[in-house]
Amino acid sequence: WSQGLTPLQQVPEYAAPPQLRDWWISPDAFTTLQFYEPTSLTGRSTGWIGISHETGKIYIFSFTN
Repeated sequence: WSQGLTPLQQVPEYAAPPQLRDWWISPDAFTTLQFYEPTSLTGRSTGWIGISHETGKIYIFSFTN
């Protein structure tokens, strides 16, 4: 299904959580993700979808303005 996603033009900056969470992606793992626009999957224009082709994990980051 990732073939239907649009790649992001720029790699987003890593954002650390205010409080450490075990499910939050590490800075090192973040650098291995391929990033996509979130609109087609989430309906939102802010954020990103990151896919790790090494682990098969999918990360969705979104926020409101």
